[in-house]
Amino acid sequence: MPANDPPTENRPTENRPPENDPTASRPFLDELHAALTAPQQRPQDRVSDEGAYPPAQRRLRSLLEEVRSARPQAQLEAGSAAAVRDALQRLAGIAMAYDADGIERRAADTYAAPAALRADLDLFLALTAAPDPARRLLTMQTYVRRAPVPETPERVDLGELAIDRRLVLQRLAMNVALTAPHQIDELSANFDIFRQRYERACREHHRRFHADVRALRRTLDSHRAHLDALALLNAIGELGAAAGSALRQEWDALRLSLTSCDVNDADLTTALQHDPVCPACDLTLGDGAPAADVDRWVDECRAAIRTKQRRLAGAMVARAIAETHRPTFDRFLRAVQASDIAPLVEVMDDGVAQLIRQLLARDA
Repeated sequence: MPANDPPTENRPTENRPPENDPTASRPFLDELHAALTAPQQRPQDRVSDEGAYPPAQRRLRSLLEEVRSARPQAQLEAGSAAAVRDALQRLAGIAMAYDADGIERRAADTYAAPAALRADLDLFLALTAAPDPARRLLTMQTYVRRAPVPETPERVDLGELAIDRRLVLQRLAMNVALTAPHQIDELSANFDIFRQRYERACREHHRRFHADVRALRRTLDSHRAHLDALALLNAIGELGAAAGSALRQEWDALRLSLTSCDVNDADLTTALQHDPVCPACDLTLGDGAPAADVDRWVDECRAAIRTKQRRLAGAMVARAIAETHRPTFDRFLRAVQASDIAPLVEVMDDGVAQLIRQLLARDA
């Protein structure tokens, strides 16, 4: 049961399900009954065949009818309206059931826990009976839920902000709109403190993230010559099978993902007052630059180049040693020189590639 529900023994007797109620042993319908048989904010249900359903189901159907007719989501901000629409769809699916067993099965399939069902019910009860306080709570809820804060041991400041986020979200329970609307001003003040701290952290993360992105892109661009040299070496059949065949496609994909955002701090601050993500790049505190992916690509590119260079060096050394008409020391010196072809990648072009083909073909 949710933490904000009173203990069962303290509830009014008339709100308890009767002992022979078929819903009493079902956890989801226990929640449904507890939420919907509370003192109603409307004078009566509007369901014509009310005798065909238990009280909790009649109240649910009546509530859905009220919300459909009021369309509260039309008066909400975009993010809040989406939350209302999604909750309505979940509850509407349950309301389509015709008996207690059907409602139980649909509720269990729709919600991971009874508390999630209760949250949707509280949302609609509040929007129906106390729309203005409910809208304020929902706007704050939506912002905090869209503001993930990673809990990393390396960042104490983010750990503290994550704790603040959990506490604020717990206090922004929708039933406050019904039971204690006078507390919403205090909750709004707490929310503003969290949002200001989140804005500072988000601006700093935005600057650091995109500085990292620009540096990673420069790293990739600095290896363009290596990638071009590898393509030329792979085209020389005498050097064996191609190495790093997927590196060009991966390079293109990485560069495409490394797009820097040009939103300045002032504009970002204004945007974060309404939505906890950058309007241009959708960056949140949980996002990190793909440094590990770039490092892996660089290592694989270098390994592929070394593979080709070893094959070429082996062929050149074999040729130098095979020149039996030269003195032994001279052959040894030429073999050492032939093995040192690491700088080749810096001058590799079509002409050098053609020369390598001619030399290797002559040996063959």
